[in-house]
Amino acid sequence: KQWYQRRVAITAGEMENSYRTSPSVKFPSSAVSKKIQLILDSRLANLKYDHDTCKALCNQLTDVIKDEVRRDIRDIERYKLVCWVSIGQVSGQDIRVVSRCLW
Repeated sequence: KQWYQRRVAITAGEMENSYRTSPSVKFPSSAVSKKIQLILDSRLANLKYDHDTCKALCNQLTDVIKDEVRRDIRDIERYKLVCWVSIGQVSGQDIRVVSRCLW
């Protein structure tokens, strides 16, 4: 009987839940990139590379960037933020980075 009542309600004009596959608002990538650049410039302006302190610095930068970006886009739904910071010494070498995710 419950199924029949639900079916009658749907045919009477009630809409079922719908699932969106894309967000309603586009992610503001240019504004976020500028914000990240400002954070990195202010935090790394006068620092020299030190292998021992880079791990802690990466963790701090990751937390600051995530907090600032979340504060700026808190009204935008359906985005998951992933922040990954890597610091290395500029010595003419190449670096290869691979990242794979399964959600």
